[in-house]
Amino acid sequence: MEARNPARQAEPAPTADDARKGFLLSLSERLRATADPAEVKRIAVEMLRRHLGTSRVGYREMKADGKTLRPGLAQNGNPPLEAFGSEIAESLRAGRSILLNDVWEDPRTRCAGAARLWESVQTRAAIAVPLFRERRLVTILFALDASPRDWDEREVQLMEDVAERTWDAVERARAEEALRESEMRLREMADAMPALISSIDADQRYCFVNQLYCEVFARPREQILGQTIQELVSEEVYEARRPYLERAFAGEHVTYEVHLPGDPTRKR
Repeated sequence: MEARNPARQAEPAPTADDARKGFLLSLSERLRATADPAEVKRIAVEMLRRHLGTSRVGYREMKADGKTLRPGLAQNGNPPLEAFGSEIAESLRAGRSILLNDVWEDPRTRCAGAARLWESVQTRAAIAVPLFRERRLVTILFALDASPRDWDEREVQLMEDVAERTWDAVERARAEEALRESEMRLREMADAMPALISSIDADQRYCFVNQLYCEVFARPREQILGQTIQELVSEEVYEARRPYLERAFAGEHVTYEVHLPGDPTRKR
């Protein structure tokens, strides 16, 4: 006698909300793994373009005046917002998203100058989402399509989420980039100084040494960083310095001079 498997209940088909959440999760993971601000923007606009199925997506930051676009990945100059239509510019500066289902039919885009601009970018439909920080318009995320298109509020919400996440990721990448540049300048200055310079953490592990420090201890920087003082110097030298280290870690300002006879790394 053949056993029968119980009837399986069909799994519900993925909803539009499921697709949106999955896309945002994937986007966030990609952006977190990226340290270059320009690459953050490129990834965001390309993923959004594929998800929406549009001809083009752009992420353009505003100049400090809040009126003019900075050059972006898609180079079309840096026109003022009014070039796209005065009503559109007014809405974006007021924080309202723009939906254009057909720029040939929309009265907001039919003034002579704006019409020529929309035609020059080969666009029939567009959606633009403004992003504000500290009450200033800082960036606009937009999607363009070569054919008329009926946008809906779910696409507006998705683009608003993408704009927020992209801005945060760009700012994070810029901060990390600035920190790397600052650390590089500090290292260059320290390496040029005729003194032994080092920094240790609460576990007495080296987190910074300058070039002269490496030369005195005859080790490359990579072999010193992460090591403890006790792993680098002799027990005699360490015990002589330990009282000063304890006072420094207790929050006291400590100054002292020392002469290291012979090889300070030699174990005794």
